[in-house]
Amino acid sequence: MLGFYAGVLCSQRGLCVCRFLRPTCATAMEDEPELLNQLLRIAAILCVLFLIATSCLCCWCRKGQSCSESAQCDTGQVEHPSNTEAGLLSACGTLGLSVSGTQAVVSFLRLHGHLPADRPSGPVPEASPETAIEPVQVPCQGSWVMDLPWGKQQVGAVVGRQVECLGQVAELKGGTRLHFQWPDGARQELQAFDQHVLTWTVDTSWPQTLCWTRVPACPLVADCSDMQVLTSADRHMCSSCGEEKAGSHWFCCSHSACLCPTCAPVPKQAVLGISAAWVIDIFPGLARKATGMANPNFHEICPAVAMGPQGLGFGKACPRDGRPGCSVVDAVDDKYRGRATHFVSWCWSYSLDDFVSALQSWVAKERLNASEVYLWVCFFCNNQYRMLESGTQTGSDELKAVFESHLGEAGRMLLMLDSFVDPKYITRAWCIFESFVCISKSLEMTIILPERSRDKFRETLDTAGGFSKLLVAFEAMDVRYAEASSKIDEDMIKKLILISCGFDVVNQAVKHRLLKWLTDMFQGHLLNLRC
Repeated sequence: MLGFYAGVLCSQRGLCVCRFLRPTCATAMEDEPELLNQLLRIAAILCVLFLIATSCLCCWCRKGQSCSESAQCDTGQVEHPSNTEAGLLSACGTLGLSVSGTQAVVSFLRLHGHLPADRPSGPVPEASPETAIEPVQVPCQGSWVMDLPWGKQQVGAVVGRQVECLGQVAELKGGTRLHFQWPDGARQELQAFDQHVLTWTVDTSWPQTLCWTRVPACPLVADCSDMQVLTSADRHMCSSCGEEKAGSHWFCCSHSACLCPTCAPVPKQAVLGISAAWVIDIFPGLARKATGMANPNFHEICPAVAMGPQGLGFGKACPRDGRPGCSVVDAVDDKYRGRATHFVSWCWSYSLDDFVSALQSWVAKERLNASEVYLWVCFFCNNQYRMLESGTQTGSDELKAVFESHLGEAGRMLLMLDSFVDPKYITRAWCIFESFVCISKSLEMTIILPERSRDKFRETLDTAGGFSKLLVAFEAMDVRYAEASSKIDEDMIKKLILISCGFDVVNQAVKHRLLKWLTDMFQGHLLNLRC
């Protein structure tokens, strides 16, 4: 019997040994079942007392540290308490304890802090000063692929209370919300979490939502940290679940091991925008030189700048599919691309001067720092080499999904008109649909125009019936008769409208928004005249 107790107390997990000792004891004592049950119950109690004394139920650490020594093991993460409780319940069942007896053991351990309550995933609750959230309460220790406020993704780590990334170190603090501050002053707060993903908000010039995705351990060698995200059209077999899948996945180059997104979530690539400073200061000269034209439109600029052997991305690997030929935003210097802050809805038929002037006027009016504004513009951000291969500039097979997701990521739209009088925008199917989606999602919308159009606006209003002339074009807008560069695009967008809400709903929503804006502009003009 002494050997029985010694075996229990010396086992690594304490309770597990009883699984194979019980049948042995039962054979030796089959004539005395009641005595056997009593001995097993005593063994269970001794196991519990042993585990309490060594605090093993609090952290099943690989190094066997007690909770008084460290709240984390060398992996940087406490094992989830639900795993501990499940093992305890299973062991107690094997030992023959009654349900009430098992629950009494669990309650006793919780009461004394040796079996903490389960940490649910989901939104981070607001805490009062008395119940402030501390870093130890969130599974944030370890390595992460971090979305950064300035639009990049980088592997960083949380060690203790320190966030380390790109040579920068910030202190993780508790409070009503877990937070830290980057050296440049940007404050980042935790909004939601689970074991694999942390979701943050950051209070930069343009508020953003950022995600951190945990870097998993190699499924073949636990202490290997060489896992990287790969994107490939080829199918791969997951080393964990055995399923074959294509697309983005984790890959360990040291051991040729893969993990699919189901087994280990893959970080979502940031939606990048082109710097407004680059568009205003560098792009005009580049476009004029490449085309040999003083004021080309974007249909004329595209083959000279965005595709073909003269394109900025010619021969450069696309970071999304690994093939030669990338978008303009992926080809420019790193400092000229960042997380998109605005989605631009516009027409390719706009001239270079009008496009740049509209952005320049808006930046000046709002007193913005152009280097902090990143624009998602299809011309710059879509890979025009792939559009050329698909046979359509707009990429009708994927553009809807692209623009909806990117509009949502940016969270705000710049609706660019070329003129107050008969604007081209309201004759284009994609433009009308984009503005409708922005309105229906209640996202921020700002209407911008080139400076020359404002002069024309004032001239028109100074003539007899000028405002009525402006209203006519906007009131005549009808998405039924709107066109697109590609007939495939035009048919697709009209079909989408028909099966979702109908032409009249789109017309009414977009007209109401544009007419309200036009009326506000007219009232502003009258106020200026009175002054």
